[in-house]
Amino acid sequence: MQLIKDYVRENSSLLFHHTPNNVLTALFDTKGFSFTLAAQNNYDIIKNSPHLYVAWTNDENGYYYVGKSFQNGGRWKRSHAYHLGTLAHHLHNTIRYDDQNHAHWIEHWMNEETQSQIENNLFSISLKKEVYISFIPFNVYSNQDILTLPMSEIRQINTNIESQLIESYIADGIQLLNVQNNKRTRLKIIQKGPWTLDAADDFINKNIHLVCIAVNALTIYGCYAKAVGGLTNEEAETYVQNANQKNKSISLYPKLNLTILPLSIDENRNDFNERDILFENIKRSIDINEEIVKSSKMIFAIERRFDFNIDLALEILKELDISYNFKVTKRILFYNN
Repeated sequence: MQLIKDYVRENSSLLFHHTPNNVLTALFDTKGFSFTLAAQNNYDIIKNSPHLYVAWTNDENGYYYVGKSFQNGGRWKRSHAYHLGTLAHHLHNTIRYDDQNHAHWIEHWMNEETQSQIENNLFSISLKKEVYISFIPFNVYSNQDILTLPMSEIRQINTNIESQLIESYIADGIQLLNVQNNKRTRLKIIQKGPWTLDAADDFINKNIHLVCIAVNALTIYGCYAKAVGGLTNEEAETYVQNANQKNKSISLYPKLNLTILPLSIDENRNDFNERDILFENIKRSIDINEEIVKSSKMIFAIERRFDFNIDLALEILKELDISYNFKVTKRILFYNN
C-alpha cells in the first residue's frame, strides 16, 4: 500500500477551480464545481478507464475520500449523482434522489457560511485548507494489463485495493469521509447458498418486505409470489413484464409485501453498468417501504445472474444505508446468493 500512497502524493493536483489570486476560494455554478486545469488534464487521461482516486486536504486529520470508478466518464462530473455536481447541489439545496450524501465533505473541506454569489450563475466558497486529488491508473495498483482481464475481475481488483487503501489510511490515523468508515446501523450482508423459503412465515404474516429480481421462473420471486403468496403464473408474469418493460421497480403491495427490481439486461436493453438506473430502482424500493409498506425489516434476496448486476446493487445499498434518511426501516438483510 505504501507504493500506492506514495504515487498519490507524487501525482496530485489542486482539486477545485478557484479565483486567480486565492487557491482557498473555490468557484462553482448551479451545475457544479470544476477541476483546476491540472486536475482536469489528469482526469481526461484516465476517466474512461477503471481507476481509483484519492481526494484530501492539508488538514492534519486529512479528511480523505478514497473512491473507485468503472464507468466511462468517471465519477467526477458536473451533474447530479457525480461528485462535482453533488457538492454544488448540496450548497444550492437542489439535491436529487440519486445524489450521494456529501454534506460531510462540505463540513470538513469548506466554510459553508462563506458561500456568496459573485454574479448571476457564479458562486464562491472558502476552503478550510487546500484540497488535492490524485487519479491512480489500474496498472499502478494491479501490476496487470487491463486488456487481458474480464470486467468482473477488474471490478474485484478495484474493490479489494480500494478497501485495503482505506484500511491503510485508517491505520495511519487519517480521518476518512468514506461511507465504509462509518458505522452501518441497518445493513447486514449474508453470504449463503440457494435461498428459498427461509422467511415464508414472516412473509405470509407481512412482517417483512421482500425485494427480488423480476424473473418469473424457479427463482426467489417465483417461490414467494406463487408458492407462498398465491399468485397465478399469469399474475406473477404480468408484474415481471411491467417491471422489465418500464425498467422500474414494481411493488405488489398491498397484495404482497414484495417489490421486484428490473433486470439489468432485458431483450434490447443493456443497463448492466448503468449505476444511475440501478440506484434509482433500489432507492425506489426503499421509498416504497418507507412510504407505503412501512415494514421495519427489508430483505433483499438477490440471485447472482448474468443479467443482473448484483455487485453494483450491493455497492449502492451500502451507500444508501448511510445516506438515506430512514424513518421506518430498522433492518436490511442482503442475501448474496
